[in-house]
Amino acid sequence: MFIDPKGEEIDFSWIYSKNAQGNYVNQSLVDAFEFFAGSEEGRKFLADYAKKGQTIGGYTFKENGKYHNKKMDLVYKANNNRNRDAGARSVMENGRFVSTIFLSKNGGLTERHLEDMAHESFIHVRLDGKDYYDNGLMDLSSLDKDLIKYVDDYYKNNDDKKGYYPQRANLKQHFQDDRENYLFKTFFDSMKSYYQKKGIRKSDDSIKEELLRGRQISK
Repeated sequence: MFIDPKGEEIDFSWIYSKNAQGNYVNQSLVDAFEFFAGSEEGRKFLADYAKKGQTIGGYTFKENGKYHNKKMDLVYKANNNRNRDAGARSVMENGRFVSTIFLSKNGGLTERHLEDMAHESFIHVRLDGKDYYDNGLMDLSSLDKDLIKYVDDYYKNNDDKKGYYPQRANLKQHFQDDRENYLFKTFFDSMKSYYQKKGIRKSDDSIKEELLRGRQISK
């Protein structure tokens, strides 16, 4: 188990929590994280935050990640929001920019955890990191201006939506990913490989639908 009390490395220790019998509390989550960390795309994502010498999923990073050098951290924690399975948040903590990925603390299918990791990593944390990295500010620089305006106008013109900033920020990032198609292009092949290795028959359309299920948008 990895523990980083100083918050200067990727903190994934919660994922590997064990019970009194010494077994992982959530084996399917561990399996999902190790598949994610072992994939080319997942390792590339983690490499931006890793500290030189840190080992994740059996791989030891040989240099500091570009985000690590900018005092940007990545943390995994249990999701306590009953209204959704996963989420992400990026805030300043003790002079460091910390992106947290919240994952389901319950059991469940490994592929569902894997899809959640991919969604939060390649949409929300990716865009937050890109936003902060360029100038040390969260100023929506990773989003296209016309999409920002579209979503702001939508909330402005719907009285019941005014002021609901977390949902507004998520929706902007969903629209950005819909335009870039980054999540699908980045992780579709890995999801397909996962199902093939497990002997689970899935059509390409089914894999795509499930991978993008959390990216609910309307135009």
